[in-house]
Amino acid sequence: MMQGFVLLPLMRASESGNAYAFLSVHRLTGEEVHLERAKAFGGWVSQKLMIGAQSQGGDKPYSLFQGLTGAACLCFDLSTPMASRFPGFEL
Repeated sequence: MMQGFVLLPLMRASESGNAYAFLSVHRLTGEEVHLERAKAFGGWVSQKLMIGAQSQGGDKPYSLFQGLTGAACLCFDLSTPMASRFPGFEL
């Protein structure tokens, strides 16, 4: 057994949350650079899902912040960026 290491979930809220931050800034300013940054984070999240990293961590694999639900919401919101809202926080 290895001591001193903490195993963290590979899919955390910060990954999708970063994309949502850029989507919010894009929605407020209309600048395309922020949309491109949000898409870059979205691509990174989808790559992690495709290689199966999602199943290796997190207490709740289908939760909004640690699992597939947050990634699914992000994919939907990236398709309509001007109507995007961070799930559960923005109205």
